[in-house]
Amino acid sequence: MASIFKQKYTVAGKNGKRICKQSASWYIDYKAADGNRKRVKAFKDKAATAQLAAKLEKESELAQAGIVDRFKEHRKTPLAEHLEEFKDSLINKGTTEKQVFLVYNRTKAVIDSCKFIYVTDISGSKTQKYLAERRGGGLSIRSSNFYLQAIKHFLNWMEADGRTGENPLAFLRGQNPKEDIRHDRRALEVDEMRRLLETTVAGQIRFGMTGRERALLYHLAAESGLRANELRSLTVSSFNFEDCSVAVKIGYAKNRKPTLLPLKHGTAAELKSFFRGKMAKTKAFGGTYKQLTRQTSNMIKADLADAGIDYVDESGLYADFHSLRHTTGSL
Repeated sequence: MASIFKQKYTVAGKNGKRICKQSASWYIDYKAADGNRKRVKAFKDKAATAQLAAKLEKESELAQAGIVDRFKEHRKTPLAEHLEEFKDSLINKGTTEKQVFLVYNRTKAVIDSCKFIYVTDISGSKTQKYLAERRGGGLSIRSSNFYLQAIKHFLNWMEADGRTGENPLAFLRGQNPKEDIRHDRRALEVDEMRRLLETTVAGQIRFGMTGRERALLYHLAAESGLRANELRSLTVSSFNFEDCSVAVKIGYAKNRKPTLLPLKHGTAAELKSFFRGKMAKTKAFGGTYKQLTRQTSNMIKADLADAGIDYVDESGLYADFHSLRHTTGSL
């Protein structure tokens, strides 16, 4: 049964005594569709408040009977808000800090990258496409499965908590990690690296990036040993040109530790010139794209071809984007 009332509160009087007052507006307390009591602020007019209370109570009864959508309110709530409450739920049930961090960030990555705003936006095909692009950029099948597990865990929680009637990704299945046959990579020779940079800097725009930007990216990757995802996280403020260094935040480093790497003075000078006029929070690389493409291996494959360098050599070794990390050690 719904009830209407005015909230009472006390304020300090002139003589120091507390004075009891009541709110100007009426409030409604009623049993919502999920079975929990809910309190909402209504109107200053009692009659109007009574009418609203009757409407809310009727809607709740219809929802409980399955006649109307009892998830209506949750469907209008952004996924970002649901996700924060999911995170709190994981913490409250004793999940380790590390596991909470992984599940939350993996789920957020899928939601943000697929541009899911509300639960009704969630699409299995878009999720599959995102994971496929990540695998194309170097993500292992095992890691891809972890991302899928994370967002399915989130949606299972939403269903169990009465926020949605079903998990729209329940039908998706992960891939077999045993089929994840990785090709062996090779380090680029000094002459190959020089040719790649010289050819790329004068090359056409690819994946939203000019030749100069791609050349700087390859140069930095080979010098620092940073992975594609770590490079993807960098902003202009990640670079300190006074002490010639670049910092990767803890959430993006593969070892989950903050990383600070030195840069050669020449490299730092080139980057400083390239970033001139850009805001501190601007992404470091990515050109006209929202962020650095997930297809970095396809990008460098095209630039290697322009430089006359084999993507796969006679020994069957690959020179994909991650090979630049191998080149770091070689150089």
